[in-house]
Amino acid sequence: MLNNPEFYPTPEAVIRRMLEPYKGLDDKHVLDPEAGSGAILDYLNSTRHRVPRNKLYCLESDPELQFTLQGKGYRFLGPDFLDYQGDYRFDLVVMNPPFSNGDAHLLKAWEIMRNGDIVCLLNWETINNPYTKRRQELVALIEQHGTVENIGPVFDELNVLRKTDIDIALVRLQKTESDPLLDFSHLRSKDKPVDLSFDLNSAETTLIKEDKIGAMLDLFEKTKEMFVGLLKARNQLSYYGNHLIDQNIFEIADNALKNGRSTNDVYNLFIQEYGGAAWASILRKLSVEKYLTYKVKQDFEKFRQTQGSMSLTRENIIALVQMLITNRHEIMKKAVVEVFDQCTKYYHENRMMVAGWKTNDAWKVNKRIVLPRYISSENREYRSQPQMFRINWNYSDQFRDIEKVMCYLTGRDWDKITRMEDIINTIPFGKTAETETEFFWIRCYLKGTIHLRFKDDKLWERFNRTAAEGKNWLGYDPSYKPDSKQTPSSNLVPIKPVPQEELAEQYGSVLTPEQNGQLALVLV
Repeated sequence: MLNNPEFYPTPEAVIRRMLEPYKGLDDKHVLDPEAGSGAILDYLNSTRHRVPRNKLYCLESDPELQFTLQGKGYRFLGPDFLDYQGDYRFDLVVMNPPFSNGDAHLLKAWEIMRNGDIVCLLNWETINNPYTKRRQELVALIEQHGTVENIGPVFDELNVLRKTDIDIALVRLQKTESDPLLDFSHLRSKDKPVDLSFDLNSAETTLIKEDKIGAMLDLFEKTKEMFVGLLKARNQLSYYGNHLIDQNIFEIADNALKNGRSTNDVYNLFIQEYGGAAWASILRKLSVEKYLTYKVKQDFEKFRQTQGSMSLTRENIIALVQMLITNRHEIMKKAVVEVFDQCTKYYHENRMMVAGWKTNDAWKVNKRIVLPRYISSENREYRSQPQMFRINWNYSDQFRDIEKVMCYLTGRDWDKITRMEDIINTIPFGKTAETETEFFWIRCYLKGTIHLRFKDDKLWERFNRTAAEGKNWLGYDPSYKPDSKQTPSSNLVPIKPVPQEELAEQYGSVLTPEQNGQLALVLV
């Protein structure tokens, strides 16, 4: 950290001085765009201000410090603030940018701030010696929208981690949004509010003097006008939102409105939930869901929720698709082990003990697998509708992984098979006969259990062998002799590189021709 010549952790006394005018921060969304080790964020999260970590956002270029910030649970938005193009709205930006280009960072903070305050530390020479066009722009901005004071060499005092004797400028800016989300300024009046109550006994006199009925009719007409606008906005929200995601856009909006305590809070909650649904939909439409196993989805959503760095941009979509396809072999090999554990960890009747593996704790998955609670009971109450089995939503991703793994082991394309989940949706309640699917015979039960029976003994053996390799159960017992026709290395069917024309067909609607060529080079 100290090898970075721009790293000057902000002393607590200076942080306290920076934040002194700002009250009630516990309900605000605060950004530190050059967060370092998180000194400012730590102070905001302390018992003094109690700003929750999910409302503290940061950026940082140093990789080591990035890990520190992410480990503390702050929302990490990326490495370079000058390139930041995110959607979040902030109430306060608190910053101690690099002294070498602090003016650029402060101007960027002004650019992204919509309505709120900015407090920033700069090298005093940046203000005192405005010899560049950028410095002159900053000085003019401060004159119009803020204040600046020389607070002296505050990084040269005792108990400061890194010292410098330069004078420091403390800049405060306040920005009022020109087109805010909720603007009621047109309702303000220099006159006193109209009193809409009146005495019926003296109604005639009152109406002559103040025309209270006219005022009420104005409010009535304005309300109708606003409601028409609401209906138009609602139709537009439905058209654009529901064409992208599977969730109901109004449920997402209502959730944000109910739980947000301020305008920025409501907006950020909406962006967070809608962004997650949009990511899921886009990845599904790009035909990479076959590599989105339950564990990968969990890890990605945890990363997106806690760090917030995966803004929905073309660049991030390309990066994630690259990551998924480049690492598809490792993802699926891990998924084999996860499905194996899913089938055996809690349901011992699915295990078959095996001789020849290096540990006494090793076992195989039986040819018949019993999965309790995988069948849903939610729709049994709707007796007016035909009753069909459904997979329990809580286990749907794990259940899909079973088939994704079998496709991987056999070289089949998950996007092109008839999936078990769709077949189950056609099985009526009460049907007890086995039903054939791509890899299994299945049987569903009203108590919520589903039975799977492997159709192919070779696939069953391959699945067990691959899982054992992944769990490191093979290779140490000298008495173990693999089948001469099937060595551990032959358990997996090689997946061919993705042809460039296939990439163009699948991703052409999202990528530009230049980006499509770059993606093909990376992936193959």
